[in-house]
Amino acid sequence: MKKILVFLNFLLELLLLGKLWQSNARKNSLIEQLQRHDSAIADQEKEG
Repeated sequence: MKKILVFLNFLLELLLLGKLWQSNARKNSLIEQLQRHDSAIADQEKEG
């Protein structure tokens, strides 16, 4: 019985880590998009 609980706990932690990793990756890509947007605006201001 205890082995099953340990295994379930392990699966749950993996699931949570996966979710964390996914949201982190999403956040990073959003940050990259924002930075690209900012630098594009800065370039336009330099030209104009």
